[in-house]
Amino acid sequence: MFESYYTDFRPFHDAVFNKCMDNNKKDFQVNAIKNQKSLLISKHLLNQNFFSISRNFIKSSKNNQLITRNCWQKFINQYWQETIYLSNISPESETYINKLKDHGLLIYKGSDYKNFLAAFNKALINGNILVSLNNTFTNDSVHFNQKNVYLKYIWRKKLYSYFSLLNYFKMNSNDSLSANKIRKNIYNSFPLFTIVNNDRRIIMSESAEESLIGKNFINLFYDRYLKFLIPKNACKKIYTGLFFISVEDAAEYKRYITSQYIDMGNNANLNIFISPIYLYYKLINSAFPNMEFRLMPDLKEVSDLLYQYRYYKNITFDQNQQYSKYSFQGQPIYIIQPTIAQHKLMHHKKLINYSYINKNNQALEKHQAIFLNYKTAILAWNQFKDRHIDYRLPDKPILKVFNVEDYLDNYVNDISNSYKDREDLIFIPSVETYMFIKQNLRIKSTVTLKQVLVWKISHIRQSLYRILWSLTSRQPVNLSE
Repeated sequence: MFESYYTDFRPFHDAVFNKCMDNNKKDFQVNAIKNQKSLLISKHLLNQNFFSISRNFIKSSKNNQLITRNCWQKFINQYWQETIYLSNISPESETYINKLKDHGLLIYKGSDYKNFLAAFNKALINGNILVSLNNTFTNDSVHFNQKNVYLKYIWRKKLYSYFSLLNYFKMNSNDSLSANKIRKNIYNSFPLFTIVNNDRRIIMSESAEESLIGKNFINLFYDRYLKFLIPKNACKKIYTGLFFISVEDAAEYKRYITSQYIDMGNNANLNIFISPIYLYYKLINSAFPNMEFRLMPDLKEVSDLLYQYRYYKNITFDQNQQYSKYSFQGQPIYIIQPTIAQHKLMHHKKLINYSYINKNNQALEKHQAIFLNYKTAILAWNQFKDRHIDYRLPDKPILKVFNVEDYLDNYVNDISNSYKDREDLIFIPSVETYMFIKQNLRIKSTVTLKQVLVWKISHIRQSLYRILWSLTSRQPVNLSE
């Protein structure tokens, strides 16, 4: 509806202020705005730029014409957006301001001006105003702007914030279909494990500081409201959810929770929930400002890589991967690198690329294989050698090591930006993980309709119990559960 054109300059860089001082030979104190005798132009711009407004301003002042706001512009400035320019005083602006005063056309009069400055300064300190510096010159604007550098403030009001929130959800829902399809294909092939209770709610750990603070219902509701409005990265994380790549690590975490919290009532029956990594990324990108979700690497695999595999000649690390003798960033993944092999009979050489072949609907699909386990990669290579007996392939392939988080981010961003057709990724977990998932799916297939109904009724009963308890107890129900 309204065109947005600005450069986000928050926080200010020192170079901006240095540039101001070099051009104006004066200090430019933003926080001391009350003491500056400056020109304040409050006007919403649609398809005009500042220089055209400046030319009209000079022309109007010379012709004794004053620019006033109509009702629509006042509504826009009060509820939608207000654009403010801060610049040094000039003879033209001084004359123009005096004319506005004489005709009673000032936007802010008397105490309203002080209230405006107070609200403006508060919003600026809180980071609610976008600021940009503009001192570029064109041939048409040299007369007005060659001695002046101005700061442009875009003050978003409440109505704009509401529409921006709606537009944010709309943009997310209308994301590229092809990119989303690729993301889901990748993420759904990557199993993760987390701990849930009987109601299939993820177990979250709470910070010790938060558990010691007693709050009433009003304070809890207000905290949730504020945490929804403030930026996600500026909010303190209170609850932490863990997603495990190794099922053994998830089982150990489950045993720890059970041993520490024996008296958990009906929620004592904890389970290991299998989820695709797509759920993990969806949670970390969702509107939970006081929560964080962490991906826990396979601790045994990291240990084996640092103390054993890294010394193998067939192991290489990506140049951007951070690791040392005792540490590794993220979850290690292994990718089989192309190798040049000689044909046993024809003696010609060929570049052999490893691909994972999946038979789907009577068609063979090739995928780039990403291994989460070194031993699984070696096992897959041996099977690949058996299918290519005509070539002299090495006993062990060259494996390049990345971490899964950075690799996925780079891959998906490249897909989203270029939309090039690329070979789909497929993640291959360890044999232990595969067997656990296979056994779990076999158990789920035997679940009857009666058991499903019992679970649903139990969930409803548990919810009613929580509501009743919150009404009769002195302490409110924990809204984060």
